[in-house]
Amino acid sequence: MLAIITFSVNAIANFALGLGVAWFLGAEQFGVYALIVAGGAVLQTLLFEWLRLSANRFFGKRQAEADPNLYTTLSLGTGVLSIALSVLAIVLYITDGAFGVAATVAALAPLTGMAGGLFDFRCAIARAQFDNRRYAMMVIAKNLLALLLMIGGAFWLKRADVVVAGLCVSSVAGALVTARAFREGHAPGRFDRLLVRQFAIYAGPMIVSSLIYQLNMFMTRSGVAFHYGLAESGRYSLALDIGLKLTTTVGSALDILLFQLAVRAESEESREAATAQLSRNLLIVTGILAPACVGYWLILPSFEALFVAESYRAAFDAYTLYLLPGLFAVSLVFYAINPQFQIARKTWPMLLAALANIAVAAAVLYLWPGTDGRHGALATSSGFVVGGLLMVVIAWRTAPIDVPWLDLGKVVAATALMSAAALPARALEPGAFTLTLTALAGGAAYGLLALALNIGGLRTLLIARLRR
Repeated sequence: MLAIITFSVNAIANFALGLGVAWFLGAEQFGVYALIVAGGAVLQTLLFEWLRLSANRFFGKRQAEADPNLYTTLSLGTGVLSIALSVLAIVLYITDGAFGVAATVAALAPLTGMAGGLFDFRCAIARAQFDNRRYAMMVIAKNLLALLLMIGGAFWLKRADVVVAGLCVSSVAGALVTARAFREGHAPGRFDRLLVRQFAIYAGPMIVSSLIYQLNMFMTRSGVAFHYGLAESGRYSLALDIGLKLTTTVGSALDILLFQLAVRAESEESREAATAQLSRNLLIVTGILAPACVGYWLILPSFEALFVAESYRAAFDAYTLYLLPGLFAVSLVFYAINPQFQIARKTWPMLLAALANIAVAAAVLYLWPGTDGRHGALATSSGFVVGGLLMVVIAWRTAPIDVPWLDLGKVVAATALMSAAALPARALEPGAFTLTLTALAGGAAYGLLALALNIGGLRTLLIARLRR
């Protein structure tokens, strides 16, 4: 129940923040906000991601008890980087006289990276220990405060920098809400350089590949802003951000549990048990992500009419249609394919897929003609799809798991039936009734066929649970 509450709060807050901030800021200020956040995300990935990834892969109750240096090394690394980015933000801020308003805005990018990195690291530690209560407290506190500060700042002041400041404050507050438990829950240790080397070797390829994927999105946002203006970049950014929130919220909610189950299976049982769990994870992620993306497309006209501000409409629907195939592909890679290489500690193939992604995105952006934000959406999505296909091919040839082809085929069939059942409702007048009818028709069709086909043994498990 706690996991469901946490997921629900996180999902509702993510969508409310994306739509509410865009609604009250307006397209131009939202374009500025999106660029600041994108810059902060790049800094967070570059500096903090290796610590979060290492915590996910190497940290746990048994590992922490066996080596107290593990938590100390991870924690000190996070603290040093947080101080460094805070100093950088202060330097950028005090140069306001030399650089004008841009310096104040730029100072928020390192603060965003610092706040997000600290929060994600604390969440990773809680998840690695299967401490659902602590994780829930951090996520709920952060999101509730973000709703208050970010939506309030957008509504009252309509300034991108105020909204980003609210994002930073809420992330730091979320990270600190259980700070005492973190201090008391770990034995004292020392900073271990050998562990840092191990973390860097493991996480390095993933960090570079993640940066390249982010560069794809930053490049297309900036390209749209340069060619078609900040307002058009804001319209494109809203479609991209809401689509990302859908896929990453679903994917990360699954990853919170599934990847740690594979890590624990390897630690407590064997590598074979871990690969068996990875095979189940692949089916679960695909079986939830595919209908989520198709279902989002089915409700899109009503979703746009109800929740998207007037200045973004029409563009939002059109750009999302281009983005969804790429967002599905990249989420499948991050949450179902990459974990196979993470467990094997062979993460270099991720670099090949990332390089293919950025090459295709750049080629489409600079060589393909365009007139609006669809240009950026097509570039981003094309890169994501090509990178995803390459990663699937590499995993198929090298990853040591049994692919559940039959069950994956059943997922495709169930998703197709869901589309057929809900498509007539999509043609009705957009609104709350149509959205509800479309969602119910599609969800019922997918759920019934999933039970009828016994995807992943779902019907068998359900019958056993009902009998008990």
